[in-house]
Amino acid sequence: MSSYYLKKFDLAAKPKTTHLFLAEGEAEVGLVDQYLNQIGADFETTSILCFRGLTKAATFVPTLAKLMEKGATGLDQLRGIGMLADSENDPVARLNMAIQFGVALAFPSCSGDIRDLGRHESRNRRFAVSLSPANDKVGRIENLVLAEVANDDVFKCVEQSFACIAAANGTEVDEKAKVQMFISAKINSSMAGIQHAFAKGIFQCAAPVYDPVRSMLDYILAA
Repeated sequence: MSSYYLKKFDLAAKPKTTHLFLAEGEAEVGLVDQYLNQIGADFETTSILCFRGLTKAATFVPTLAKLMEKGATGLDQLRGIGMLADSENDPVARLNMAIQFGVALAFPSCSGDIRDLGRHESRNRRFAVSLSPANDKVGRIENLVLAEVANDDVFKCVEQSFACIAAANGTEVDEKAKVQMFISAKINSSMAGIQHAFAKGIFQCAAPVYDPVRSMLDYILAA
């Protein structure tokens, strides 16, 4: 499987990029990468960059914009830009942060559309935001993953241990821990991380829980 992911936050390695996906973490990278491979997106013009946290994006995204502006067509080269991040405990605040980056990427009037629809188009360019588990719900991508595997027999076995572990530790088992416990049990090895689990096919981007994400990806790719 080819990877559309550029580990360095720099498009120099793929200067023909016209469709860009900005992922908050490597978990989102795994989901997007699997989908792009399944639909056979143009490798030369489609890329994924990971900014590893919305607060770090405050540095990376404006810098990316300035570098793109130096090119022959500037930011217009990027016909579609999609951002994927977690809602965490405040979806409204996270969406507002994403909007700031949309403005930096030359979508000055995107705020209303992004808040209402999660997507915006101007001058034949598109910008869209997909928060996990949804643009108006508290949570993280792990919530989507757990929903995907809820009926998996291996997960049901692992799930039985959560109450016991919570009682022993005096605190509820975190979603990230639940997902990692499932990955380890499912593949019967020490492999870690949602990104690698998508690459190995443990998680499937075609699952219904990812419908809103795929819709956003398709919207950007059609720009």
